[in-house]
Amino acid sequence: MKYSIIAFVALLLAVPLAAYSGDYEEYFTNESNPGTKLAYGVTETALCWTEIPQAVGYYSEKYDPVSGLFLGVAEGTLLGIKDCAEGTVDATLFLFPPYETQGNKFFQKLKAWDKDIQERLW
Repeated sequence: MKYSIIAFVALLLAVPLAAYSGDYEEYFTNESNPGTKLAYGVTETALCWTEIPQAVGYYSEKYDPVSGLFLGVAEGTLLGIKDCAEGTVDATLFLFPPYETQGNKFFQKLKAWDKDIQERLW
């Protein structure tokens, strides 16, 4: 039973790659495919907890540390739950269209955050 589950999961992961194996560059440069939907779902689920410190920092900077502690934790927890639910749905249903996710917005936000950090530190 254990091996059949592992084989089934491996088959599910191999189907999108087999479907796009002839056009490697198209598959990995196009942002709307099952692989990016799965990657976005797993990433969003794994990193949902990071919304809490991000919200605490935002409210601490904008208002004061006490507001950051209470409002930031509350908002970060709600955003984390939303991200976890959205990521779980995307990771579970990655083989089914539509392949458009919030990933484009997420990666644009991540690039902007990285650029902001680089400007602050360097």
